[in-house]
Amino acid sequence: MHAIQEMKLNDLKTKNKLALVAFLISLVSGFALAFLAGETFKALFYGSEIVVLLVLYFVFKHAFKKDHLYPYILIVAGYLYTITGIFLFESTLSITLIFFFLLFLATIFLMKSLFVFALIGGVTGIYLNASYADASLALLTDNLTLALATYLLSGMLAFILIYLNNKQQQTVEALLLRTEEDAAEKAASRNQLEQQVEMIVGHLTSMNTNIQANLTSQEEIAIAINEVATGSTDQSEKIIDISDFAKETLDESQQMLKETGVLKDNLAQSTNTASEGNQLLQALVANTKQLLVDFKTMHTAFNELSVKIEETNTFSESIIQVSEQTNLLALNASIEAARAGEAGKGFAVVADEIRKLAESTNGAAEKITTNLNDVNTTHHFTLEQMQHNLTMSEENLTRANAVDQAFGSLANYLDSLNTQFAQFESMAHQVENNTNQVSFQTNELAAIIEQSSASLEEMSATIETLNKQNTTLANEMAETEATAKQLVD
Repeated sequence: MHAIQEMKLNDLKTKNKLALVAFLISLVSGFALAFLAGETFKALFYGSEIVVLLVLYFVFKHAFKKDHLYPYILIVAGYLYTITGIFLFESTLSITLIFFFLLFLATIFLMKSLFVFALIGGVTGIYLNASYADASLALLTDNLTLALATYLLSGMLAFILIYLNNKQQQTVEALLLRTEEDAAEKAASRNQLEQQVEMIVGHLTSMNTNIQANLTSQEEIAIAINEVATGSTDQSEKIIDISDFAKETLDESQQMLKETGVLKDNLAQSTNTASEGNQLLQALVANTKQLLVDFKTMHTAFNELSVKIEETNTFSESIIQVSEQTNLLALNASIEAARAGEAGKGFAVVADEIRKLAESTNGAAEKITTNLNDVNTTHHFTLEQMQHNLTMSEENLTRANAVDQAFGSLANYLDSLNTQFAQFESMAHQVENNTNQVSFQTNELAAIIEQSSASLEEMSATIETLNKQNTTLANEMAETEATAKQLVD
């Protein structure tokens, strides 16, 4: 709509200029003819009209900026000056021609209201020109009807021209308006398309950035999984070794229980022998010799038991080291899973279960160590007692005369030793139970680690597949983003 108004305004300005120029040419011609004819007043009249028209043109164009009013000013001024000239000067045929000229001049603007005013003014002027004509211009009076008819016919043709031109102008305006609306719709559609494409480009850029970040995170997770898998393999091997050591310890514990049972039987037999020692001195000497041999065997067995207990202590330390390393690996895996964010939650659960098993294993190993320390203390005490008994037995061989007095003490001592052996047997059963528990927990931990290793391998393969898919998706997103940018450009 703005373009149509601007076009009309430019057309009106052009018509104003053309009408003014045409009117000024006619006025300058009249001014020149009057001046050459010596009609000074008429020349001044035409000159004043020229000045008035020029002043009004610049006033309405530059001061008031009312270009649409100037056609009315121009035609009104023309008719006023022409009709005034009838009264100031004599009627002439040229004045009638001027009215025809003003009618055609008004027709240039193609404005119905202006044309009607010009038509009425022209009819009035032609009539007045004929009415005030003197006898020498009887031609004007005689041909007044013909002049008016010709004027009206000219006006009719001019009106038809104006009407057709207005219709054509309305059609052109409608076409221009439709063109502007189409252009506006296309511009709006283009702006909407650009906004949507820019939004798509922004989303694609954001998605591409997120995919790149996911690729980096998945690579870090894959590295962490490989590290944990390697550590799990090492742990599995060490746990297998611990399991083997635990089985050996269990076998040795069972053997120790058997030997303890034998010692217990021997102690019982020694107690019976001591109670009968007063009556069977000779048998006591023989039994004492046998007892000396048995004590030496027991001493040897206890020495071997000491070695086995020391080895068991070493196994417990190995278990503690492995559990600490497992706990450290589980902590590292939890840290890496936390870095991975949402994608590492499942692995964090596995790492937490490994850490709990490591803590359980560490607690069991510490309990075994404590029990073994207690066994060592009791064992050393027993060895000392056995050494003492061995010494006493050797002395009994050389001091047969002191057997009666020693039998009472020996019987009491054997009772105490029997009690200690009962305690030792109980502790040996406890060691056997702890060893069984360590073996069970170790086997269970090995199974969990093996299952975790399989899960880690499966996760690694899945992450590798995701990396490939994300890389392909990132490339396609980059191509789509470039295409969208080309659409915007």
